[in-house]
Amino acid sequence: MVNTHSSKTTSELEKEIMSIFRFDAEDLRFNREGRISKKQKSRLQKTAGFLFIGFLLIGAFITSLSVIAQDEPINELPLLVPAFIMSLFGGIGIFIYWLSSRMYRQGVVKSITGKISFELRNEFAVLCIGNERFLRGANMTSVLEEGVEYRVYYTPADMFILSIERVDYEENA
Repeated sequence: MVNTHSSKTTSELEKEIMSIFRFDAEDLRFNREGRISKKQKSRLQKTAGFLFIGFLLIGAFITSLSVIAQDEPINELPLLVPAFIMSLFGGIGIFIYWLSSRMYRQGVVKSITGKISFELRNEFAVLCIGNERFLRGANMTSVLEEGVEYRVYYTPADMFILSIERVDYEENA
């Protein structure tokens, strides 16, 4: 079967979709069963770790700016503000990491099926399916066809796409 959107075969398009969304046939099998594969859990926990580090770096940057911006000599009270900012961002990072890790360990997967459309926002594309919106890089628009029915498997808390499959490919398989 050849996709009418391009001259690529179904198999070629499926491989491209798997490459762009970073999943394989085993991951898709787990997602169809409503579970997250070990490989996906590992990748998601690394992402949560990067978010934690990102929040710490943002907190450190804002703290540095607040210390530099002080016109008066440093005394104990102005030092509480940067410490509070760093603690706040660190706490947010820790909470997000804890929540994400807990959610990924539970392995909750949701799916939604429907015709897709895209909303382009700068270098990002928003994948729209039903009432759900998924923010991704614009590279997905080259392999997914608007108006065609897909099934998207995702983590419900952060709307992270785990895998995606074209429904008519599945039915014809």
